[in-house]
This record gives sequence, C-alpha cells and structure tokens, in this order.
Amino acid sequence: MRTIAYASLVTALMAVFGVFSAPAQSIDLPQFFENARQARDAMPPQAFDSQAADYINNDPLLAAADPAQIAVYAVSINGGQYDVTSTTYRADATGAMIPNVESRRFWDGERSWGRSKFIADGQSRAIVKGTKESRRRLLHDQDAGAFLEGRFLHNFDGDWIEILENEPDVSLASALEDIEGHPCLVLSASTPHGQYDLWIDPNAGYRIRRGLITVGSEDLAWGTPLLDSPNRAPHHRITQIEMEITNVLIETIGDFDMSTGGTLTTKFYYDDDTVSHVVKEVDRDNVVLNPDFAAMNSFKVDLAEGSIITYWFEGDIRLKYVWGNDQLTPWIEEFVLEDIEGDLADLVALSVDGGTGLSIVDEDHFALAGILPSSSGPGGGSGYGLVALLCAIAGVLLVTLQGLRSYSHRTRGANV
Repeated sequence: MRTIAYASLVTALMAVFGVFSAPAQSIDLPQFFENARQARDAMPPQAFDSQAADYINNDPLLAAADPAQIAVYAVSINGGQYDVTSTTYRADATGAMIPNVESRRFWDGERSWGRSKFIADGQSRAIVKGTKESRRRLLHDQDAGAFLEGRFLHNFDGDWIEILENEPDVSLASALEDIEGHPCLVLSASTPHGQYDLWIDPNAGYRIRRGLITVGSEDLAWGTPLLDSPNRAPHHRITQIEMEITNVLIETIGDFDMSTGGTLTTKFYYDDDTVSHVVKEVDRDNVVLNPDFAAMNSFKVDLAEGSIITYWFEGDIRLKYVWGNDQLTPWIEEFVLEDIEGDLADLVALSVDGGTGLSIVDEDHFALAGILPSSSGPGGGSGYGLVALLCAIAGVLLVTLQGLRSYSHRTRGANV
C-alpha cells in the first residue's frame, strides 16, 4: 500500500511539473482529423475584437524598415465570409505609438473588397480582388490571430487540418503530453512546406495549445522554395523560418471552445548568418456568437460614391471601375491624341498595365476605359482574351487614325 501511495504521489508531482506523459486516447489518424474537422465546422458565426503587439529584435535592417507596431482589429466571421477592420499604430522616433493605416477588408463569398487610408499623407486606395489568393491572404492575417486557428505565415493552402490530413508522413504520438495542465495529442508531420509539430487539446475543441513549425531553405514558402521567396529583408535571403506558438488561452464561450489569446514567435535566419525574431502577442475580447451582422454592416461595401477602384482578376489582370449606386461601372478618362507618344506595342501595354481598354471617341480624342471581363460583370468570368483582343484592335485603329491625322495635317499644310 505504501509503494502504491508513493508511486501515485510521484506521478502526481510529475504531472504538476509537466513531465508526465499519459497514454494517448485510443484514436487513429483518420478519426483524429475527422474529430478536429467536426469541432471546427461546428463553430457558429462570430465577431470579436483583436489586438496584436509586435516586438522586433536582433536585426537592425528589419527593425529600421518595420518598427514595433500595434494592430487593432474588429473581425466578423460567417461561414465563407470574413470581414476585418483595422488600425495599425507604429512607433515614431520617440517611441510613441501613432496611427499609421486605417483599413477594411472583407470577402463576400465571391471576391475580396478592400480600402485603406494612409493617415500620414491622407492617401486612400480601394481594391477589389476576384482571386483565390486574396481570400487566402485575408484568412491568414497573423495580426488578426490566424495562427491560433492553425493558419500559418508561409502556407496559404488552408488551416492545419486541410494542409496536413492528406500528407503521407504524418504521425500521432502514442502518449499525451501536458501543456500548462492540459493533456494534448501530439501531431507531427514532415511535408514539402516544412516540419510541423502541434499539440492539440482534444478536450478543448481540438484547438492548438502549442505549435512548432520549421521551414527549411528548400521547403515551400509562399508557393516557392524559401531561398527563392520574394518575402525577404533588403539584400538578404531567408534560409530558415521557425515559428513557435505558445501561451495559448482557450475559453469556453457559450457551448464552444475558442482561442482568445496567444503568442507567436517567428525567427528568420538569413544567408549572412544573422537571425531576427518577431514576437507577436494577440489578445481577443468582446467575443459575440451569432451576432447581428446586418446591424454591424458587416460584409457590405462602404466605399464613397465616385471611388476609383482597381479590380484584380486571376492572372494579375487589373482593370479600373467607379463605385456608384451600389455597383461598379467602367472607369473612363479622355485624352487628346497629340498627348500620346509611342508605337502600337507601347499603347497596348499601356492599356493592359493601366487596367484599361482603348476606344476612339473622335479624330482627336480617345477614351481610356475599364473593360468588363464578361457579360456577367466583375468576377463573373475570365474574358482576358477579349481584353487583349479589344486592346489590340483599338491600338491599331488609334495608330491608323494618328497616321491619317498626320497625313491630313501635312496635306493641309502643303495646300496653304
């Protein structure tokens, strides 16, 4: 009896100090992922406020380019719809936090709408993106706490369930591990986009309690091998990224478990043997389940009448529209032929790069106007071949008219 009591005491002490590993629940990988998916999909519509504070260390180049900042968010989530309003504050020369950018972005189920205002110079811009990439970037906003849902910085293919459940080299540890008093299942995966080690709490909605993700130089990051990635510090290539998720707070709200805080520490290793790290602390509050989105004006366009909008389509095609009467119409600006210089190739390039098409108004003028990609309007289809064809035809007509106009002027000059 004394031996049993002593063994029980030792076990209890080991559990308190987090060194005890309990036998894992009898669960296989398919059932594990199915349970996690069901818990995720059961979450109702929600709204919450979020604040992220960044602390940047150990890299003068990065610190000079991106000083410490605070981002304050209001987030609404309703199935496939996602609405984020934010204000970013950056430290000035004295260290005081001053507002830098006000913005709003939302995915309405078909396209991403965005507007932003740079407070220092008052410049504003509005962008609409009918691309899958725009939705992925919005869902992976780390300042809004995307890492708490297992959406990571370097991989926009989905959350941890979607990116890992079909990987061939995935394993579930045979023993539970204690994370701050919570027994967790330990999932490990070696993938083309890095090594993942996640501590998942089956008693809290299969949410992440701790995570460690390592991305090597040849692993995929933002769709390309890390060494070739465009996301880099000036004049330096990133050779490795380490992301660690800690201090996760999970609260029960209504009948659901929700991650309401946590810390993400990201270390960047560069090809000049320097290392930097960014510590991001996220805190969510004012959580409301099944909110009145209509009263909140969520997922609704709030652009000012007459706003000029750049619309991005798949294939990086960009056209311009005017917002008015709750709809988009082609943007038109008129130019005089004499103001245009360059050959046909330049003119066609101008029409595409400027997000426009060319149309002749009269002998001395042409219009630069947005061309609808299909009869269904923005986001309704590709129509890129139509854009190129119309641009080419208009360019030929323009050059022809320029030639005729030049010939006419020379003829009139000769007859004087």
